[in-house]
Amino acid sequence: MRRFVASVLAGTAAVLMVPAPASAARPHPRPHVHLHRRPHPHRKPWPVTVTVQTVPALPGVRLALDGRTLVTGASGRATYTAEHNFARHTLTLLDTAVDQPTRRYRFTRWAGQRDPNQAFRTSVTGLPMRANYTVTAAFTVQYPVTAHLLDQHGAPLDLSRVSAVTVKSDTGRILPLPTTGAVWLDGITPEYRRSALVESTVYYSVQALTMSGTNIVDAGKQRFTPAQGQRVTVTGQLHDLTITARDALFRDPLGATAAVTGPDGVVTAVPFDATHTAHLTNLPRGPYHVTVRGARGVVLDEQFTLSRDKALRVAVLSTSDLSTLGTAGLLVAAALLLAGRGWARRVLLRVSRKARPA
Repeated sequence: MRRFVASVLAGTAAVLMVPAPASAARPHPRPHVHLHRRPHPHRKPWPVTVTVQTVPALPGVRLALDGRTLVTGASGRATYTAEHNFARHTLTLLDTAVDQPTRRYRFTRWAGQRDPNQAFRTSVTGLPMRANYTVTAAFTVQYPVTAHLLDQHGAPLDLSRVSAVTVKSDTGRILPLPTTGAVWLDGITPEYRRSALVESTVYYSVQALTMSGTNIVDAGKQRFTPAQGQRVTVTGQLHDLTITARDALFRDPLGATAAVTGPDGVVTAVPFDATHTAHLTNLPRGPYHVTVRGARGVVLDEQFTLSRDKALRVAVLSTSDLSTLGTAGLLVAAALLLAGRGWARRVLLRVSRKARPA
């Protein structure tokens, strides 16, 4: 019995110790899958370029992007390349003014800076570095303007008599124009219209040319633009005045001088010549007052606005005129009195006849 049990146990152990087949011991391997995916930006960044363009194209303009200095080339362009990132960057314009012999450039605004509230600042912040883009720095162009003052006949004005020249731009700015030397005026300005940056030509109109206290130009009729010419001709209106003084009744010449009060209140005494005429030339247009001195009698003063050449005759009531008028007045009064008496007599006769009984 013992032998039988031992043989059974030995056979069982032999069965358990038989090795498994190779195919059952090794599982089939999983196939390898190749995935073509774009690398994550934080693990492998790509280059991003920021371009800065000046309008007009100005070479040699210095800028700074995050403290790194950039200089524009001949085309007015500068570039900055860095790896893609999510940081916020700062761009600063270091040269806000560029002066040349015949041009001056003044920074006006940015375009493409993303934040509209920073369009007119010299430094913009919060610029991204995630894709290529362009930022534009726009400048206003100024030109030296010289005034050339003439009258309507083309003769130069006496600058000692000119107190001011005033012009107005189409943007509404009122500016003085010096009578001597040059003044720098805006000729081309950048404007942002319909999501695009355009260059606009600035026009000016002459508002006033003040001479002897009066304006001798018509405001707004003379226009110019510095971008097309830096020598500006301003034409004022000057006129001549001829004065004679005559007796009001007998037309005899009277008086010694003519006293002329100009628009500025200055009185000019001009003596009569051999023909008893006083001449004044190149008078600025405006209001005038004329009287005659040295005449015995009552002078009838003249007030007028000089807008063209004028010949003025001043009437004087001399003592002879006054006596003649007085005598004539007495004769007229006496005639009226006599006529009045005859009329009254006729009225009384008519009334008395009607009052009689039939």
